[in-house]
Amino acid sequence: MTDFAEKAVAASLQFEAKKDAMRQKQSGDWSVTFTIAGTDMPVDLLSHSMGQRYVCVIVPVDTDETPLQKQPRKWSELKPSAQCAMRLSEPLFRTFLIEELGLPVTDSEQEMLQFVKRKIGISSRKELDEKGPEQDAWTEMDSHYHAWKIVG
Repeated sequence: MTDFAEKAVAASLQFEAKKDAMRQKQSGDWSVTFTIAGTDMPVDLLSHSMGQRYVCVIVPVDTDETPLQKQPRKWSELKPSAQCAMRLSEPLFRTFLIEELGLPVTDSEQEMLQFVKRKIGISSRKELDEKGPEQDAWTEMDSHYHAWKIVG
């Protein structure tokens, strides 16, 4: 092992945790909340000050306590309604809507959702999962966004 790896193993804290919540902040950073059972809480973690940085390695486990195999998901395999929900949580997508499609800068997240629905011609994101012009409009908007990100 390297010196860094040996130090990391020596300093590591091991515990089981359950993911309870996650959200993307306006900055693009993510906040993830985990719950640790009282019996699994490492004393060292309790003594660390707020703001302490960590290198994290997490392994999802199945009900039989074995590691879950990573299932890669391609964007194209997601339902369009899920794609839309994910895009709406991206601060950069909001910038795209403002700069490219005319979303008013003052609009809230809820107004942003309504703006996208109006542009595509739907009343619910679930409508995107049905083949038709609305799904095509979403695919076009998402492709435009992707190209906009590349070009800058």
